[in-house]
Formats: sequence, structure tokens, C-alpha cells
Amino acid sequence: MGLRHDADGLLESTTRSQFLADRETAITAIHGVICTGGGLRQTAAVIAARGQSWLVADLHERNIMRDFAGRPTIIDALTGPVPPAACQALPALARAVTDAAAWSRTGQRPVHDPFGGVNDADL
Repeated sequence: MGLRHDADGLLESTTRSQFLADRETAITAIHGVICTGGGLRQTAAVIAARGQSWLVADLHERNIMRDFAGRPTIIDALTGPVPPAACQALPALARAVTDAAAWSRTGQRPVHDPFGGVNDADL
């Protein structure tokens, strides 16, 4: 898949949408949980493997490609263990670590309702 950029080097909107969908598919394939929240400069995912949490980063448009069967896949990502101190400093990272461990353990992707603990009358 060739990516089209506008004059400023940004992905065109349709290509951007396809990239985001491909990135989500590639992250899901490795049972990765995207870390959403402050503290990280770019999109990163957390996976659990062999009792350890790993951060998978550098997930930009040149590192999400398609394999021979046309499936989105991650190439050339940066990976490393998640330090416990980082989880203490970044609650969103701690939640991603917990969710990735649960997904690895149960085989079921955790689902969160961001408004689950909020009374509808308060919205």
C-alpha cells in the first residue's frame, strides 16, 4: 500500500483512516493494548508475554505494512520491558499493562465503557 502525503508531508485523510485501521488490526493481532492518555509522545501498545509487560512503540505509517497475504503487520517497532516505575507515574500505562496481562491470561480482550461509572443524569 503506497501512502499519499499532502504538501506538508501529512497523510491524506482517506489514507490516514486506512492507516489507523491497519495499525489497529496489526496491534490487535499481537494482543496489544493501545496506551491512551498523557505521558507518551506517540502511540504505543502494551503486550504481555512470558509474564512480562512489553511496550511496543514507533508505530508510525512506515512501520505498519501489509504481509504477503495483505494483512496489516508491524515492522521495525521499538520494544522494551515496561518499568514498574513508569506504571506508577502513568496511570494510563498501568491500565494498559493490566489489560494486556488479562488478555494474555484469558484470551479475551478487555472492554471498558468510559462512561460505565457515570450516572446518565450527570452527563
